[in-house]
Amino acid sequence: MDKLIEKLKTIETADLKKPFLLLEMLYQKVKAKELSQSKMLAGLLSPDENHGHGINFAESFLKEIGVDAKLNKDGNLKVGTERKVVDGRIDILISWFDGNKNHAVIIENKLNNAANQPNQPNKYYKSLCNEDKKYEVDKIVYMPVSKEYQRFEDTEDANDEVRKIVINFDAKDIVEWIEKKVKPEKGGAIDQYKEFLKCLILNKYVMQKSLEIQQKLSSLEEINKFEELAKIVATPEWGEARVKSITDKLKQLPIEVRGKSKLTDECECNNYVQLFFREDDRIWIELWLYKTHIRMYLVSYDEKQPEPEIAGIKFVQANGYIGRYYYHSDNLKFDYSNESSLIETLKLILQELKI
Repeated sequence: MDKLIEKLKTIETADLKKPFLLLEMLYQKVKAKELSQSKMLAGLLSPDENHGHGINFAESFLKEIGVDAKLNKDGNLKVGTERKVVDGRIDILISWFDGNKNHAVIIENKLNNAANQPNQPNKYYKSLCNEDKKYEVDKIVYMPVSKEYQRFEDTEDANDEVRKIVINFDAKDIVEWIEKKVKPEKGGAIDQYKEFLKCLILNKYVMQKSLEIQQKLSSLEEINKFEELAKIVATPEWGEARVKSITDKLKQLPIEVRGKSKLTDECECNNYVQLFFREDDRIWIELWLYKTHIRMYLVSYDEKQPEPEIAGIKFVQANGYIGRYYYHSDNLKFDYSNESSLIETLKLILQELKI
């Protein structure tokens, strides 16, 4: 066991909470995933679709990738998928006429982790430049899920002329651009697309971490042992054991532990504990046990608002309740490795309340 822990302790992890999205659930059932991804983005970029954004989304996108396009509302912007060229098809092609030249932006969609094809960007670039319209290709957008794992620079056969106009623009870049620049309506088409990309990002992250873990485990025996341990961690009993390890340390205090309970996923934590210390039960403490930390809430239940603060902890009325419930407004968080600080804070509260 010690050897197993030693091998895995250097692996960094992040929050694995995925947005609940019907779009992503349906997407998992789709076979032509790459084409579906292309159609989603192309649909939002196209002014011909009935999304109500006209050319605004496309204008913002082109500006974000460094293209100063002169678009108008008279229909000079065209967006299509699977655009046929010599020896291939372009995933997404954005094109427009500015009065003098025909311009184009090529999007090479790698959001489904597709491998690079030999000479692919060179062929697309050359084909568009040699067509009757003689497009001026302003940018080639290389669009993977994450630049950390896949970049255009990995394409060894791209010529210098193509390399000058390529930009790596991954799913994280798209999400950041939408959140900071586009600022979409909550629940609208663009917002749904943004949340969908977050699902893809997390899926890729989990896959990479899975590969990293398996590479560190040197034998099938170690992999099987790790999988058996993971089954234990996923049980409700694991969460209860975490609660018990905390409540056992609280026995030194004059409190009564009640209401151990598993919360719903909406609360994003495993369990919570209620700590009562007064006969009238009008004030109590709640400990919410998250995967990475413990959060403490001082709670008051009364017809009238409690004292403005207790032990420096301010009260505010709890959201969703009419009267009675009041939670403190401070964000009291404690690491599992720093439980002594949690105990000391509890002692201060009890001292101020003369318990």
